[in-house]
Amino acid sequence: SNDPKKLKQGSTISGWQFENTGTANGTSSGANIALIQNNATAVTAGTRLGCVNFSGVYNTTDSSIVGSQFCSRSIETFTSTAAGSYAYIATTPAGGSSPTEKIRIQADGNVGIGTSAPSKTLCVGSTCQASIDSSGIVQPAGYKSSDGSAGVTGATCTAWKNGLCTSL
Repeated sequence: SNDPKKLKQGSTISGWQFENTGTANGTSSGANIALIQNNATAVTAGTRLGCVNFSGVYNTTDSSIVGSQFCSRSIETFTSTAAGSYAYIATTPAGGSSPTEKIRIQADGNVGIGTSAPSKTLCVGSTCQASIDSSGIVQPAGYKSSDGSAGVTGATCTAWKNGLCTSL
């Protein structure tokens, strides 16, 4: 059935397959919902693997608009041994009509808030205005971390409190 109100296990809608497999990675682990990009061709880099959209109706004809979404895209061609991907959260600003990416989780585990290319474990802002170093310490831009790795401008922090640099 293509009626989303009556979506059943094994249903296919416009090249996407919905399953409640009851397994994850071949082991029984309770319910597992799988959105499978299924258009009979191999997934290539940049393919949208799926999205969960949060939408609302805006008029009496049931027209809806997406407010926010959680999505995933491939970063490589999928094979039986390669399935690299990243996930992101997109939101729509007040007065806007289209969600844009705000948070990304890269395939290497780096998380970016306000950047689509986080270069550290946690990167805030397009130029990593704050990040977490390899010791797990929050680093505002411009400081050197306790493990010696340089911040954005390479200044040295001389006083630390609760994992934050408090003085240059």
